[in-house]
Amino acid sequence: PGRVAMFHNILFRVVLWMLGLRLRWLGNHNERFREKLKGQDFVMQFRTFDASAARAFHFNDGRVQPLPGLVDKPAVVLSFLDGKYAINTLMAAGKDQSVMMKGMQEQKVKIEGDFAKLMVFMQVAKYLPPQKKKKPA
Repeated sequence: PGRVAMFHNILFRVVLWMLGLRLRWLGNHNERFREKLKGQDFVMQFRTFDASAARAFHFNDGRVQPLPGLVDKPAVVLSFLDGKYAINTLMAAGKDQSVMMKGMQEQKVKIEGDFAKLMVFMQVAKYLPPQKKKKPA
């Protein structure tokens, strides 16, 4: 791959690393986030098609453990064409979830495994953006 592609794969790895920090923080500090994941135990893998960038997340009863690289037998795998496409899609999906569907139709996003687990992740994804602190009245 060229230098630009390598840069985007590195950037995608950083995004996944930061996602792991946020998910772990939410599992430790956000009661509603933990409630949504109560009783769940599964691993979700994010990766590029060529696996040049990959990270997994183990959701276990309200807690999240980030795992580096590829893992054996994840419950659900979200694969992206490349690092640049992954970053652009994930950023846009926060505002418009149809972006992910469009990527699937164009075969630039592949989802394999247990769709129910993907839906669980989608339910907790709304907690990912930092919440603004409410000012006392």
